[in-house]
Amino acid sequence: MRLILSAFFILFFFVSVFASGGMEIYGGATRFDPPFERGPFIEILIRNSLGRRAGYDRKSNRIYNEFSNSCYVEEGLGNMPRSKNLVLINPPHDSYNFTISASENGIYRIKVDMTWKDEFISNEIAGLALRGDTQEGYVFFDSVNGGRPNIGKNIDVDLLKRELEITLKRTKFDRKLGKELVKGLMQLDRALSNRETSNAKVILRIFINRLEAENLKYQLRNENDIREWFADFFIENPHDYPHILSKQELFFSNINNIRKNKREEWFVVEAIRILQRDAEAFLENLY
Repeated sequence: MRLILSAFFILFFFVSVFASGGMEIYGGATRFDPPFERGPFIEILIRNSLGRRAGYDRKSNRIYNEFSNSCYVEEGLGNMPRSKNLVLINPPHDSYNFTISASENGIYRIKVDMTWKDEFISNEIAGLALRGDTQEGYVFFDSVNGGRPNIGKNIDVDLLKRELEITLKRTKFDRKLGKELVKGLMQLDRALSNRETSNAKVILRIFINRLEAENLKYQLRNENDIREWFADFFIENPHDYPHILSKQELFFSNINNIRKNKREEWFVVEAIRILQRDAEAFLENLY
C-alpha cells in the first residue's frame, strides 16, 4: 500500500510540475567499486541569483526548500535504481546554478527537464567524480534566444584535468594515451594562460580527435562481440528462433548480459564519452 501511495504521489507531483510549468533535476551514479550498482549516490543543490536554495547543501549538511513549491526527494519504484529528484514548480525566469555533490566514487548522470511556453526541454549532464567532489551546472533564460532556457555544465581546464585523472585512476583506460592527454591538457592550460586562443583550439581539437579514435576502437569491439554472440546463439538454439519476435528484441533482451561481462570496458567508454563531450563544449565556448 505504501508503494502504491508513493507511486501516486510521484506521478501527481510530476504531472503538476509539467502541467503548470516547472523544472526537474534528477539522477544518480554508477559506482566504480563493487557491487557496481547504480543508485542515488549524489546530492543536488540549486541556487538562484538572489541566493535562494533548494536541495542538499553539503557544507551545512542541510536540505533547503527556500522556493515556494519546491521538493527534494529520493525516489525509485520496485527493483528500479533509486535517484535523487529536485523539483521546482513555476520557477521565476532567473539565472540558476546547481551543484552536484558525489557521495560515492563513480560516473554520475542527471537530467534537467523543463517546460517553457508549450515546449518540453531536456538536457542530460554526466561527469566523473570521487566521493566529496562537486561539479557545477547552470540554467538561465537566454534573452538573445527569445527567453528560451539554456542548460549546461560549467567546464574549464581544471575540470578536464580532474575527470582525466579519475579516468586514469579508476578505469582501464590506455595508460600511454592517458599520458599523452595529460600532456595535452598541460599545454592547453599554458596556451590559455598566455591568451593564445588559436593554439588552445588546436590543442583541444587534437585532444578530442584522440578520444574519438579511442572510443571507436571500443565500439568496434562491442559490435564484434554482439555479432559473435548472435552467431553462437543461432547455431546452438536453432529451434528457439521462431519464438523471438525480432533480432532487435533479442539484442535488447541480452545486451545486459553482454555488458555485464564487459564492465571494465563500459567504464572506459563512458569516461571517454564524458571527456569528449566536455572538451567539445569547452571548445565551442572558445569561439
